[in-house]
Amino acid sequence: MKYSGERYIPDSIKSSIISFEHWHRYHFASALVEDKVVLDVACGAGYGSHLLAQRQSKQVCGVDISSETVEYAQHKYQLEHLSFRQGDVCALPFEDNTFDVITSFETIEHIDETQQIKAMGEFQRVLKPGGVLLISTPNLNSGLYKEVDNEFHIKEFSAREFVRFVENYFPECVIMGQSFVSASVISSADATSGQSVLSVEEQCFERPGPFHAESAKFSIAVCSQHSMAEEVRQKLHSTIMVDSQNHFFAEYDDYIESLKFHIQQKEKAVEEATTYTNSLEQENTKLQQHLSDVSSSFAEREGDTQALRAENEQLRNQLQQKEAELKKTQQVLTDETANMSEAYASLRKAFDDKEGELGNFKRDYEEQFAALAKLLEQKDSEASAVIEGFQAEVIKVQNTYEALNQAFESKSVHEKKLYDLVAQKDQELSALHIELDRVLGEHQRYVEQVNMAQTEAANQQNAAEASGNEGSQNEEQFKRE
Repeated sequence: MKYSGERYIPDSIKSSIISFEHWHRYHFASALVEDKVVLDVACGAGYGSHLLAQRQSKQVCGVDISSETVEYAQHKYQLEHLSFRQGDVCALPFEDNTFDVITSFETIEHIDETQQIKAMGEFQRVLKPGGVLLISTPNLNSGLYKEVDNEFHIKEFSAREFVRFVENYFPECVIMGQSFVSASVISSADATSGQSVLSVEEQCFERPGPFHAESAKFSIAVCSQHSMAEEVRQKLHSTIMVDSQNHFFAEYDDYIESLKFHIQQKEKAVEEATTYTNSLEQENTKLQQHLSDVSSSFAEREGDTQALRAENEQLRNQLQQKEAELKKTQQVLTDETANMSEAYASLRKAFDDKEGELGNFKRDYEEQFAALAKLLEQKDSEASAVIEGFQAEVIKVQNTYEALNQAFESKSVHEKKLYDLVAQKDQELSALHIELDRVLGEHQRYVEQVNMAQTEAANQQNAAEASGNEGSQNEEQFKRE
């Protein structure tokens, strides 16, 4: 079973102090279990229950809430009158008045206040009248324990709190304390010689004092609901568990040697750090000199930087002016394009009007020509010369019409060129200043061409009208004749 930090496992714990504290409590309790039925609550790995079973007890049962722990104990410790079973301290799986002695060491602090009350009620229930409960807990106010932070403890007690708590359920109560102390042993080879325990304080200090339970690391209560038998009280004397093989000091000697080794490593690290610090200081001196040189160079270049900044500001202003001029040019081009569009629309409308008028004129002329042809058929022999002249006039009108059509097609070509030129100029704004004069010149020439076309069309129309008038006069003259 792996050590989790919650339960003491003899094969896993290497600390002498922790081992002495756990084993001593069970050795202390073993004086009260002869011919008794004993319950060990929160027995853990089972080592304590096994010890109590070896002390002439009648029956010992270890109970723990962990099934894994119970299985470990059943496998590890096997005696005829020793058993282990799973159970909760708040609901012990036993009949009333079953046990003469109950031990529950380092249990009560692992549960909350409500559960603590239930646990004490269970102890009362399964304990026989006159039976004895041995219960212990860490002393929260002890100088030996107060720095410990145990994640498995939920509700801990000071020594006085523990006394008041236990006496609420077991009025007959003897409170004892447990601590780990140093000792010097003088022993005889004669095993039958007597033994005595001396306190160093009684010999060396001006103010010797008794061992107080309130200052002990652990509080142990031996209690009963009824008057405690005198034979039980006589067994409640102070006991000392001696480290005869000096495990504790050997452990601390190893710890001290480990500290010495770590100190040597630290001293070596400090020496290396000092050497490294000196090298860093030398490097820092070089860097300081380099920084000074760089500062001087920076001061020299600061003037150049100021000049560059001024030049940059001037260029920025020029760029802003150019951008403003470009915006104005773009606006002019936009306005010119709009004007050109309006002029084209006006020209297109005038051309359409002229085309309509020419169509009307053509229809009228064709009607007149048909009438004249009919008349000429009657007078063919007499008016051949007149008809030939009239045909010449017709050819002239057709030529005029074709010239007008060519002028219209030429205008469409110029219109396409104009839109292509505008699109090209929109894509080449970067070269606008160079191309603008040429575009304006092109536009001017285009306008002149359109004006010339309009003039030519007007002249042709006038000529056509004049020809029509001349034809009318010839027809009237022909009728008169």
